[in-house]
Amino acid sequence: MLVDSGNDALIAIDLETGDRAVLSGEDPDNTGALIGAGPSFGSIQSVVVDSVNHRALIPDFSNSMVIAVDLASGDRSVILGIPPESGSLLGEGPAVDSPTLASLDPEKDVLFVLNAGDAAMAIDLQSGERVVFSDGPLLNAGSFID
Repeated sequence: MLVDSGNDALIAIDLETGDRAVLSGEDPDNTGALIGAGPSFGSIQSVVVDSVNHRALIPDFSNSMVIAVDLASGDRSVILGIPPESGSLLGEGPAVDSPTLASLDPEKDVLFVLNAGDAAMAIDLQSGERVVFSDGPLLNAGSFID
């Protein structure tokens, strides 16, 4: 699985043939049409596969949310942030703010995301509870290699 940030799509790649197909997002053969139901992607840069729950988790920078994509249907649902249909923030804790990168701990069912402003958050995928566990610039202005 890869994201195509230029076309706002989740791409599945056949590892034997190299063939690629849009699993979810903008349909390259039908301008304006979407593959899969649910909110469209805004600005996506990374994907994490949650094989236990048969989904891909995609941070959406411009919409300040994380979208889950069902790997069988391509349907999208907001699991972190404010879903367009409800307008209410999901879960407890600090808001997800322009997430870019993600990593998953499948044993604990915790998603880690890097937010705007370089805050690293841990999100319990069962409860939606969010905790900032590291905040501030990732790199110092000086060199760490001498």
